Amino acid sequence: MADRHLLLAAAVLVPLGALFALSVVGAARWRHATRRLMRRLDAAQRSIKPAHFDARELEGLPEPVQRYFRTVLVRRRSATNSPKAN
Repeated sequence: MADRHLLLAAAVLVPLGALFALSVVGAARWRHATRRLMRRLDAAQRSIKPAHFDARELEGLPEPVQRYFRTVLVRRRSATNSPKAN
């Protein structure tokens, strides 16, 4: 009887242990791949030129687009490459 219980416990615990180990390894690989992708994105980032908004850049755009940008962009304000969310 004890052998049967031991076998049953092993049949349950071994797959659970394997699932746990796979999830730990998978999470570590995911973090590593994400960090690597973030480094690649940061390295590929280019600076914005011109560094400041100039209303003359809107010439030739459709009127609704010009109106939108005049509303949301501030003259001579520095441009940003990567906004950060807090």
